[in-house]
Amino acid sequence: MLGFISLLSLSACSAGKPAEKALVRVEVQPVALVDVSSSVTLTGDIQARKVTEQAFRVSGKLIKRYVDVGNRVRAGQVLARLDPQEQKNELASANAEVAMRQSRLYLAEQNYLRQQLLLPKGYTNLSEYQKARSGLESARAELAALQAQQANARDQVGYTELLAVADGVITARHAEEGQVVQAAAPVFSVAHDGEREAVFSVYESLLRSDQTGATVIISPIAEQGLQLTGIIREITPIVSAANGTLRVRVALPDVAVAPALGSVVSARLQVRSQRAYALPWSALSRAKGQPAVWQVDAQARDKLTRVNVLRYEQGQVIVSEGLSEGDRVVSRGLQFLYPGQRVEIAERVPVEVAVSLASSAPGQ
Repeated sequence: MLGFISLLSLSACSAGKPAEKALVRVEVQPVALVDVSSSVTLTGDIQARKVTEQAFRVSGKLIKRYVDVGNRVRAGQVLARLDPQEQKNELASANAEVAMRQSRLYLAEQNYLRQQLLLPKGYTNLSEYQKARSGLESARAELAALQAQQANARDQVGYTELLAVADGVITARHAEEGQVVQAAAPVFSVAHDGEREAVFSVYESLLRSDQTGATVIISPIAEQGLQLTGIIREITPIVSAANGTLRVRVALPDVAVAPALGSVVSARLQVRSQRAYALPWSALSRAKGQPAVWQVDAQARDKLTRVNVLRYEQGQVIVSEGLSEGDRVVSRGLQFLYPGQRVEIAERVPVEVAVSLASSAPGQ
């Protein structure tokens, strides 16, 4: 009986003691600086060196569109037409004004000639002669002003037709028939014949300041084995708000063999060499919408650290800021972590990270 009571007492003591919570087991690896790639493979497309946004010089209702995207056009070809009735009415009014002023000028000329004949004979006075001459000069000036307005009205009628400024290809359409378009609002984009260039988007951190004028090998994706030599013509100084990249334009001197407009091409570009940290994709987390990693300190407690990602590669992430050499980063098991938590560490022997010498940069 006493033994049974003792057993119950021990059981009660054991039940009152809370069980120790098991630690989350994670894999960690130390980080080390590595040399990131000295070149990148870019993907872009072929564009015309010159592209004109064609627009009407007057406002009006678009009543006819003669071309569409992809059509070839010749310089001077009519691309679209506005309703010209308003401009024709203004021209008719200007013509009537000119005709009336021409009649007045004729009368003023006749009056002046009569005064010229009468003045030497004493049949008129100097005041009447000067008045006739002044009236003639005024009539001539008024007619000249109205003729200028007439010419402008005639031009306005001509502006209701949109003419191609150069030989080329329609690459975009910005208005439809029946739409009221404003003066200077683009209606078509025309890619001029002639020079072609390959256009790429590249992160600013990858570019060197001396790359303008450098030679680049261009390879059309659809034509395996074909390689073209291009020269970096321009690196835009303004970062794109959409994707944080700079626009790199590579001129293709040999137009005869240049791929068609819109063709997808790739290129190898020598980039700025730098030291950074290479981490596996599994180590990347988020903190307030920004890239972050979980670090583990000497007491096996974790913390979430924001990092700056230089670029994303196949199988790994290149981090440029936020870490120090020797930091231990959680590479597996991070989905169960919260800040300040103690963890059980399963040390991972880091595999020698081979940073690709041909990584991918964003396409367009």
